[in-house]
Amino acid sequence: SDLLLSNDARSSDDDTDIIYNVDGSNNLTITITATAAGSAILVGCFWKGAVDVAGITGGGTYVDCGAGKLARPTDGFSRLWGAPNVTAGTTSIVINFDAAPSVGQNHINVAEYSGAITAGLFDSVSATGTATSGTSVVTGNLTPTITDGAVIGWATTNDNLGSAGANMTLRLSTAGLGGAFEDRIFGSSLGTITVAATMSEAVQKASIIAGVIKVAAGGG
Repeated sequence: SDLLLSNDARSSDDDTDIIYNVDGSNNLTITITATAAGSAILVGCFWKGAVDVAGITGGGTYVDCGAGKLARPTDGFSRLWGAPNVTAGTTSIVINFDAAPSVGQNHINVAEYSGAITAGLFDSVSATGTATSGTSVVTGNLTPTITDGAVIGWATTNDNLGSAGANMTLRLSTAGLGGAFEDRIFGSSLGTITVAATMSEAVQKASIIAGVIKVAAGGG
């Protein structure tokens, strides 16, 4: 596959300074420098509180991976979005909530991929999973309908450090927040798979979302 991680995955959270965000409104913001025109941006967000995401701005038009909002056992929610064919340059991605989330541990993980399709970014399949014990969290089955693309995994858990599950590559692990962003770039049929993330200590509350993004025509 010609699909590549072209900008290091990175994260932003409100835990250190105990603030909702940088400007006092109901949002979380993260900035990527040197975004390449035509790339895709993937965004995983975790938040706490009885609020929902009203929209996302920055670089392009964001769509959900197909899994929707996932509740983590005992607290919080997560979602995974993507925007194809983003604009070039410095990009500030803003998650806008319909009200203020609870203080602490609301965070975003993002990654930029070159070579992704420029419209209709996600395959039609997705999967989710949760866990309250053990040291990993695993999705249900998913069967990509494409033979060229990337499986994206976005996991959160209690305060520990995540690592990649089988056949996945870890792109970002958010220390102290239990966030893990991982992928599996592929160029042939995968069949039916699950997606997992492994944690550095026993899981008390964990969730994982997996989606599949498509490569641009002519890749492979």
